[in-house]
Amino acid sequence: MSPLIVREDKNQGIDIPRSPKADLNSDHVQNSSARILRPIRDRERTALPIPAINPRIAAFFLVCLYHLQPEPGTSSIFGGQSVTELPNLTEAERARYEWQMWTPDVGDEGQRKLKSASVLVSRLGGVGGTAAYYLAAAGIGKLVLAHAGNVKSSDLNRQLLMTTDWLGKPRVESAQRRLNELNPNVEIVAINENISDENVAGIVKQADVIIDAAPLFAERFAMNRAAIEQSKPLVECAMFDLDAQLTTIVPGSTPCLCCLYPVDPPHWKREFPVFGAVSGMIGAMAALEVIKLVTGIGEPLTNSILTINLRTMEFRKLPMLRDEQCSVCGGLS
Repeated sequence: MSPLIVREDKNQGIDIPRSPKADLNSDHVQNSSARILRPIRDRERTALPIPAINPRIAAFFLVCLYHLQPEPGTSSIFGGQSVTELPNLTEAERARYEWQMWTPDVGDEGQRKLKSASVLVSRLGGVGGTAAYYLAAAGIGKLVLAHAGNVKSSDLNRQLLMTTDWLGKPRVESAQRRLNELNPNVEIVAINENISDENVAGIVKQADVIIDAAPLFAERFAMNRAAIEQSKPLVECAMFDLDAQLTTIVPGSTPCLCCLYPVDPPHWKREFPVFGAVSGMIGAMAALEVIKLVTGIGEPLTNSILTINLRTMEFRKLPMLRDEQCSVCGGLS
C-alpha cells in the first residue's frame, strides 16, 4: 500500500491539502516548494470535412508515418559501461527471456543490463510486491527487499508475494520464497526491517535503482534524501482507493519528493481502501519504469507525474517543476 502524492480535483486542478491558499481556478497551482502545471482544458474543436480515401492508401501512409517518427528514448543507467563488462547470458536465460528480448532496442545487450542491475524495493505490499515480482520475471540481477513484520490475513487481498500458509511468519521471507520459486537466477537480499533514517543509507547503497512503495511519508522522505545523496534514480509509486500515481526522480534533473511535499502531510492516514487490482497495476508500471531506466528504452516519467483515475479510466500526465529552494535537492545542478 502506498500514499498518494498529489490528488486531482474534478475540475482538473490539483488539490494540495497542505496549501489552503492555492487557487485551483488559476492557470497553475503553486505551493511554496513546487509548481505542478495544470493541463490545458479541452477546447472546442471545429469539425473538418474528411474526404473519402482508399483504406489501402490510408494504411500505407500510416505505416510510413510510424517509421518516420523518432524513437523517444533515454540513456541507460549503465550508459558508461561497455558491453564487454556486462555479464553474459546462459542458454537457459536466453530461453527464459526470449520473448522480451524481441522488444526493439532490448536484445542481448538490454537483457545483460537487466542481469547486471540491482533494485531496492521498499515494502512488499500490493504495490511493491507486484513490482518485485515483475522485475524478478524480467531477469533483474539482484533485488534488495525491505519490509518488516509478519503476514496478516488482511494482507492477502493484494500482497501477491504473501500466502495463506505463511500467516504469522515474516513477510520478507515469504516474498523471498515466492520470488525464488519464480526465478532462481535472481539474487534476493531480504531485509526484515522498514526503511528509517538510521538504516536508509546502508540499504540504498546496495542498489542501482530504488522503488518507493512505502505507506508512510517518513520512509519515503528517508529514501528520497538517500537517493539524492547517492545519485540513485527513484521510482515513486502510490495509490489510494481507485486512484494511482507514478513519477520517476533522477537526482539533479527532476523534482524530488520534497519539492512536492517539504513536510509530512497531516491529512495522510496509514490505513486506506485498496483493491489488489489497483495496487498491482501501478506496481507493474513502476517495474516498467525501472526496466526503461536500466535498458535505456522508451521514455521514463521524469519531470512529470502520471495520475490515474480508475473509476473513470482517465490517465493524465502532468508536468512538474523543480523547487530551486528545496532543502534536499535545491543545491544540485
